[in-house]
Amino acid sequence: MLAALKSKSHWHFASHGTFSWEDARRSALVMHGRTPLTVGQLLETYDVGRPRLVVLSACETGLYDINLNPDEFVGLPAAFMQLGAAGVLSTLWPVADDSTALLMAKFYELHMGDGLAPPAALRRAQAWLRQSSNTDLVSYAKVAERQGRLQWRHLAEIERGLSAEGLTRSRNRALVQWIAQDAKPKARETKPDSGNAAPTAKRIALPYAHPYYWAGFVYTGL
Repeated sequence: MLAALKSKSHWHFASHGTFSWEDARRSALVMHGRTPLTVGQLLETYDVGRPRLVVLSACETGLYDINLNPDEFVGLPAAFMQLGAAGVLSTLWPVADDSTALLMAKFYELHMGDGLAPPAALRRAQAWLRQSSNTDLVSYAKVAERQGRLQWRHLAEIERGLSAEGLTRSRNRALVQWIAQDAKPKARETKPDSGNAAPTAKRIALPYAHPYYWAGFVYTGL
């Protein structure tokens, strides 16, 4: 896998991540077939290219051991930078799938589309995620899916999760900030005594305003 990435400028890992507090060198990205790509393996790998950016879109990929190795940072970001990466985007805790998909789509739009440096693109993407309403995020996801920055299955999951019903049923529903309710829903033309229910107002929320969704993403490097 690393040999296949050798000529690429951007390496993106969307997988599971584990951090070992007993031995940071056993911390790993979980590859296909649950095969681990460990920090120890990365530190023993040479001549696989010098990517501009490595994105570790998985849980706990930005943690370091500072207890057993207080004089050095041992973790996935440092391992990839030792391989030659100029910068690494990683996470400090388990992250939610839907919000991460949206954050990554916005990050790449700003970095590769608008030309912002990775730290600036991440900062802008985080601000966008925490300030956007559920309706705005669904609209963005539809555009991102058409442009190839989100897969169709991600769009379907995001639409379900960001609906009013999805947010009220979410296991993280206590973190949702409800801000308004659309007071003027679009009227439907109905015949008298047709039995059709009146249009209902839409509930508007800031679903990802809580730091849990965005503050765990960190950038290391240039």
